[in-house]
Order: sequence, then C-alpha cells, then structure tokens
Amino acid sequence: MKSYTDIEQSKKLTEILPLESADGYWDFQIDGYNLIADKLGYYKNDSEIPCWSLAALLNSVKYNTINLHYNDVRNDWIASCTVEHSTRYGSGRALNPVDACVEMILKLHEQKLL
Repeated sequence: MKSYTDIEQSKKLTEILPLESADGYWDFQIDGYNLIADKLGYYKNDSEIPCWSLAALLNSVKYNTINLHYNDVRNDWIASCTVEHSTRYGSGRALNPVDACVEMILKLHEQKLL
C-alpha cells in the first residue's frame, strides 16, 4: 500500500498545504529521489520536497467530518468532507487512500474551501 504522496503530488501540495503539516520529504540524491519519513518542519534546500502520509493529509483538512472508505463494488477508495452533516465537498476517488485524499484536497482547493 502507498504510504506517502508521490513526488508530483507533493509538488502540487506544497503550493496548497502548510509545509509544516508534512511528515516526510523526498530528498534528491545521486540515484534519484529517496523518501525520508521524518518530521522536519523545514526544508534545507531545493533538493528536498515535502511529502505527506495519509494521517498528515487527514490532519491538514479542517472540516466537521472527513469520510474515507473503500468501495467494494468499484474497488476504489473515496475521500470526502462533510460540513454540518449534509453538505459534501471535495470528493476524491482513487485506488488507494493517499491518492483519494490528495484528489479531495485538490478539489477543495479548486473550490476555494481550504
């Protein structure tokens, strides 16, 4: 199972989420990017790209309810936010929960709800 946002997702999220909400980073080394699962709170240089685990993604969204569940029929994950028990915002679907949460956050950002 995917544990952290990938490099492309991480680059998008650095423009949306506070960097201190990240709990890991991609560090460029000679052989490419390597994942460092460590809470830094700051990034030393341009070769480091913050990344988020599922828990960090869920904690970065401040809504009444965040729904994350697996759909057995479609074999995918659905992430959405609910406000006041009825209004649903930023629904995302993907094959794993990290990708579904990223899609939800991107949609919330597009709707100017973050």
